[in-house]
Amino acid sequence: QCLYVLSDDNDPTANAIRKTQTYTSCLLGIVTSPESDSTSELANGMAVDKPKDAEQRTTLKVLACGILKNISPLPSMGPAPPDDLDQKIALPLLVSLLDYSPQNAANRVQELMTADVLQQSNKPRKGCTNDSIPKPDDQTETEIELESIEGQLRTLILVLEVLTGVCANLPDPEPVDIDEDIVEEVEMDDDDNDDDDEVIEEDQPESKTSSSTQNTALSLIATLTRPLLLVARPTPLSFPQGSAPPIHPPTTSALGTIHVRALECLNNLFLGINTEQVQLPDRAAKQATEIWRDVWSVLGAVGKQNEWTVGSAVEVRKEMWEIGVGVLWGLARIGKGELVPDAQEVSTLIEFCNWTDNELIKVKCIGTLGCLAQRGDAVEANKVIGAFLFSYLTSPLSNSTISWPEATLHAASSIIDIYADEDQPYDVNFREAGWTETFAGAKDRVKRAGRAIDKKREGGRELKEFADEVFANVKGFVQYRRKLKI
Repeated sequence: QCLYVLSDDNDPTANAIRKTQTYTSCLLGIVTSPESDSTSELANGMAVDKPKDAEQRTTLKVLACGILKNISPLPSMGPAPPDDLDQKIALPLLVSLLDYSPQNAANRVQELMTADVLQQSNKPRKGCTNDSIPKPDDQTETEIELESIEGQLRTLILVLEVLTGVCANLPDPEPVDIDEDIVEEVEMDDDDNDDDDEVIEEDQPESKTSSSTQNTALSLIATLTRPLLLVARPTPLSFPQGSAPPIHPPTTSALGTIHVRALECLNNLFLGINTEQVQLPDRAAKQATEIWRDVWSVLGAVGKQNEWTVGSAVEVRKEMWEIGVGVLWGLARIGKGELVPDAQEVSTLIEFCNWTDNELIKVKCIGTLGCLAQRGDAVEANKVIGAFLFSYLTSPLSNSTISWPEATLHAASSIIDIYADEDQPYDVNFREAGWTETFAGAKDRVKRAGRAIDKKREGGRELKEFADEVFANVKGFVQYRRKLKI
């Protein structure tokens, strides 16, 4: 376990392990050892009634797999390891262990704790007791089983941590692909004279993501989505009830971490799909719609922020919602135009966007809503979402300061994406609300949002380029809509 932690995001340690053939051979031997090589035996290693040494062997395999992921790519050696560590070594092991059910574990813990309370209450009282008298070290059967369940939950956490890395190997999504040789750069200090504005014409950038990479990503989604959704779903023991302490704190702690890690895996999976550069299969949008409902079901079990109470694992619930919104954004990008926006879901996303003080989460909410608004026949939902996005461009500023510059830029960009096609049925909202002139009046707000971006922060230069492009596109879009005269 120390080696797993030390090799994580630590190049000197990873290089030292990678360069020593004895180490890598030993790790590969642990993961591929035939003593627990079959799927059924691996799953049995996570069963409640198996001996402790089987559980420890399973944990050892997962840790070795995690170390191999940390130090990959592996060097050539004899016999040479598989070229694809994920597909040939990591996934077969990790996927088999996702069969372990947190729900069943929680139910069993409840049974054990209830039986233990009854047993303790029914014990006859034998006079006075002296707490200073040493108690025997022998564990009861209940304690042994509870410890076993906790160990298996901790192993599942390790499995999900390694899977998060597997899913994160997919390409990171970019809000906008900018090619400086193609897109005309417009500085924030340019003259705003509309007579000089030109619609920015952009060529489609060359595909940076090979179809094979996308196929791998889609294969991972097909393999992992359902098992991850099952372990992401809260159980009766995942959150303390009200102000009462959890009946078994180690179980509650482990379950909360499991749910968060599972959502992180899903977040990496879906946001790793590049919907702009590669044509997705026709079935992808329909599948995204089905998974969309399941994710909302999970978030519904977490509860909305106004339902959280002190002592009810507020931080875990908040983290699940923040990551869950990222999952929804990834799904919305895949299912754009196919997803039917539900009024309650739209309202919940807007409420959460207003509630959170994390600007990155606001951006994800805006991105999700922007995709939902592009369902052609969802006129009413489009109207609600459009008004919300425009609020970032028109609401009064406190002390003339733009509190959320990045969110403001993404709101402006989403508006252009939504209303770029004036033939859509929902475009009536844009025309009736007079949003062309509203958008024209918001150019200064967009410019100031770009100026508020700190280039020195991580990703600041790319974000500054994005701000320049949004500003240019707002000017061009206003000119385009005015020429339509509708």
